[in-house]
Parts: sequence; C-alpha cells; structure tokens
Amino acid sequence: MSKTYCGKLCEECAYKNKLGCMGCKAGPGSLCSGGCELAECCFEKGHESCDSCTLQERCSLLRTRESAPERRYQKQTAQESRQERLMQKSAFLGKWLWILFWLIVPSTLAGLIGLIPALFLPGKILEILVLTAYALILQKAAAAEENYHAAGVCMLVSVALEFVSLCLFGERMEEGWGLLLMLPTAILLLVGEYYEYMGHADVLMDVDSQLSEKWSKLWKWYIGAFAATLGSIVLALFIPMLALFLILASEIAILVVSILKLVYLYRTAKRFREFSL
Repeated sequence: MSKTYCGKLCEECAYKNKLGCMGCKAGPGSLCSGGCELAECCFEKGHESCDSCTLQERCSLLRTRESAPERRYQKQTAQESRQERLMQKSAFLGKWLWILFWLIVPSTLAGLIGLIPALFLPGKILEILVLTAYALILQKAAAAEENYHAAGVCMLVSVALEFVSLCLFGERMEEGWGLLLMLPTAILLLVGEYYEYMGHADVLMDVDSQLSEKWSKLWKWYIGAFAATLGSIVLALFIPMLALFLILASEIAILVVSILKLVYLYRTAKRFREFSL
C-alpha cells in the first residue's frame, strides 16, 4: 500500500478516483499531489514525510489531513462549475457584443448623413433607430452583467428625448428651445457610456484582465473629452479664439475615443467568441 507524505494510505482514500489522484509519491522524485498543500509543503522542504518535520506537532495542515481530500474535491468541483458557467456566459456575450460592434457602422453612417443639410432628417431617423437597437441589445446582454441594464435604460431615455425634440423642432432641433432637451440627452448618454464601459470591464475580468483595464481607462479619456467640450462652450463667452482651439482638441479626443471603443468592442466580442469554443 502506497504511503503519502502525511502518512495516509492512498488505497483507503475515498476521493482518490474522484480527484484522479495518482498519489503524492507516484514516480521517482515526482510530485503528483493534485493540489494537496501537505504534499507540496513536504516536497518544497525536501522532507520524505511529515514525520521528519520539526513543526509537525503544531502544523494546522497536518491536523486537518483527514478532511483534506474532501476539501480538494469540493474546490475542484467548484472550479469546474465556475468554468462551465464562464463558458456559457462567454458564448452568450460573444453573440450579443458582436452585434453591438456591427451596429456602430450604421450609427457612424447616420452621423455622417446628418451632416448633409438636405439629409438631416433621414440621418437623424436612422441614428435614432440604430441607437434604439443598440440599447435593446445592451438590455439583452444585461442577463450577464447588470451594468448593461443601466446603460441600456439611459440610452433608451436619451433616444426618446431626441425623438421628442425631432418631432417638435425638426431640422431646428439643435437651436433655441431644442437646446434645452439636448442637455439632459447628453448627460444621459454620458451616464450610459459609463455603465457600458464598466460593463465591458467587469465581464472581462475573468477572461482578459488587460483588456478590462483598457475599458476602464477609456472611460477616463471619454469623460475628459466631454469635460473639454463643456469647457469650450463656457470659454467661448470670454475668449472665443481659445475656445475654438479647445473645441477642436476635444472633438479630436472624442474621435480617438470613438475609434478605440470600436477596436476594444471588436476585441471584446472576439475574445468571448474564442473563449467559448
């Protein structure tokens, strides 16, 4: 009967087959402990067994050796269950985040169309439709991450306000009283962006920590660009020329953030799709 580092007999262990454990002394000079802390401790210190250790009388690991296999089995089962849930979550997110990525294309197209005066209304209608679809997809993804729900709600409300403004003021929605509706719309979009970025960062924590950190940093760039835009509006009342440069800088920053968001969203969706395979 093979003896272990701690003195237990492998053949008497009820968890040997469940753990797939070969025994902590299987093979000459090998360590096949299956994650046993006792075996790893002895192996690292060069002991043949716990008997040769001067700390054995007050060793907490040795005192709980009888329940060690059960703890290892529970830990292994929990890890396998967690991995299975992560695989299912990755397949779910890979699908819906991939759709989010492709929705950015028509959203960008709508923005460009809206710059043409003759196509302002069609461009706005297309933008509202795409943003509505984007918000609904975020709501769908909320089954995996709660932050997506808050992001979707903020976007839906902002889209509703923009639709009301379009109905009331038409092509002059960005003038006069229409500006009053633009402020809460912009704030809602800002809050929605925050929750979306944090949602992406949170779901990536167990899959790609580096990309998760990039989403968190991107939000700081976004809020900085947004603050610069607001600052330029105030500055325009006092120093118009300086405000013009600040507006230009903030618009460039927003463009860079938008491009990075597109890249990160592509990488996020791709990462989950690959992880679920």
